[in-house]
Formats: sequence, structure tokens, C-alpha cells
Amino acid sequence: MNVYKCRAECELDVQEVSKFLNSKCPEGWFNVLVEKTTLDVDGQLIPIPDVDWTFQSSLSHEELTNLLLTAPPNDWHVLIESLKPVDQYDGERDNKYS
Repeated sequence: MNVYKCRAECELDVQEVSKFLNSKCPEGWFNVLVEKTTLDVDGQLIPIPDVDWTFQSSLSHEELTNLLLTAPPNDWHVLIESLKPVDQYDGERDNKYS
């Protein structure tokens, strides 16, 4: 299994993508961890809606990206653009999918 990490604008995006992946390849992936994101403002950690999502999939990065791009209209661009193998994850977006 491949391990991936990505950023999402909110936890609802993760739930929607999870539902979509489950409908397309129920045996090919599973959720590992959703981490809430915080912003340091003058030493205070302020929660923001963004989340980091780590999950495993039998699909390659290309297969997974192509599958997500076939989804019905959605607002998953941040998730798709930041999706990387966990050891390459940097939180940055690749705008080639915009």
C-alpha cells in the first residue's frame, strides 16, 4: 500500500473524498489520520478549518489523481493539488491541476 498526505480546506472535503473513493475502489484505500491545522498568532495557536489528511491506497499517485479529477463538480482543488506520497509531502500545492 502507498501512503499519501494532502491538505484540504476543511474536514468536510475529506469526508466527501472518502465517500467518493469508497464508491470507486472500496478495497483500494483506507483512512489513517486527519489532523487539524492551527495558525500561530503572537504565540497563540488559533484553529483554522484546513486539515492535513494521511491515508493509504493501493493506487499509484497518478491513478489516484486521475480518479479524483473524474469526480463530479466539487471544491477539492486544494486536496488534489497538495496530494503527495507522505515522504514527499510539503503542504504546497501543485497548480497544474487547477
